[in-house]
Amino acid sequence: MGKIAQFLTICINFVFLNNIEIFMFFGKLFKLLVSPKVGWKGFDKYSIPNNILLSKLFYPCLAILAASKFVPFVSGYVEMDLKVMVVSAMIDFIKYFVAFFLISFWITSLFKFTAENESATNRFNNYLVLNLCILVIINVLKNLVPGFPIFDLLPVYVVYVAYCGRLYLEIPTDKEKSFLTAMAIFLLGIPLCIKYMFEMMLPNV
Repeated sequence: MGKIAQFLTICINFVFLNNIEIFMFFGKLFKLLVSPKVGWKGFDKYSIPNNILLSKLFYPCLAILAASKFVPFVSGYVEMDLKVMVVSAMIDFIKYFVAFFLISFWITSLFKFTAENESATNRFNNYLVLNLCILVIINVLKNLVPGFPIFDLLPVYVVYVAYCGRLYLEIPTDKEKSFLTAMAIFLLGIPLCIKYMFEMMLPNV
């Protein structure tokens, strides 16, 4: 346990050192995770440029995700070739990184209200980033505590988080069901498809 704590401390210091704004965003994300209805209201109060949310929240989340992949290895909980571990961490990082751009492109193409102006596009992309961050945090938990099947079901929780964010996004009533269904499919499906694609190309991972 001491090695795990030391390793996580190093990773957290690397990501957060001298950046109070990142702490603030992670605090809001934690509130969104434990209480989606309250959490969305917190983000609704601020007009945050999407590039800020990406750099201050999404990318640090991905860095923590990649680092968490090594925790069982460092602690001695699992034995795995280091090269395989590095590639696996890269796949975890890439699947969500690429998913953001793919989902953003497809949803804004399918649902015009998400791209009717610059403000609407920024609001949707923030909505997407926050939902993906919830998935990333769940994946971090799976990496930190491997071997618990219950964690395989937790990604479904993001569907509820996305549903609670419908008021934040101001979805037109006639588009609500189709939009939320598409978001659920894309959020859960696209990262998995990207992961399986890499695993087919790299069977030893």
